[in-house]
Amino acid sequence: MMRTNSYSAAMFMSWVLSQGILTCPFPNVHPLNAREFSNCYNMLKDFPLLATELKRMAMYSREWRAVVQNWEEWTELMINGRLAKLSELMTVTFIQLSMPALSAQIDLTTCIAGPKRRNIRGGHGSFHLSDEDRAFIQKSRGRLSLKRIAAVLDRPYPTIMRNAKLL
Repeated sequence: MMRTNSYSAAMFMSWVLSQGILTCPFPNVHPLNAREFSNCYNMLKDFPLLATELKRMAMYSREWRAVVQNWEEWTELMINGRLAKLSELMTVTFIQLSMPALSAQIDLTTCIAGPKRRNIRGGHGSFHLSDEDRAFIQKSRGRLSLKRIAAVLDRPYPTIMRNAKLL
């Protein structure tokens, strides 16, 4: 998927909602984080006529369907300045869409928002991963990069890389 800037999702959204009047070089791009979501929100705020057509975005992909379904909740978070929480919710939502079987087994919100696990020795050595974390790494290895997995689990990248090699 071609993604060159944080306005890609808003540009695609404007193309769809304007029924092709506006041009868009980015095919079917959805917002991935709070910044991209706020660009989409600001575009609809500036063009209220397009905002009446928001539900049409749901037919383009399951990701857009999730964005439309969560629009009100995500807008509240963005308006209240809780951008980190918004990005976290968006990440969890899109991971659950890409791996429904895994998300039923593991509560992804605790993986993302849960406390970091300290190693047995204390200090700044390697983190010991739980069985849930190892299962998440194993299931998502082909779909997500190891850096993305490290961000989702909130663990150091070298630890994820080391454990991925052992699995």
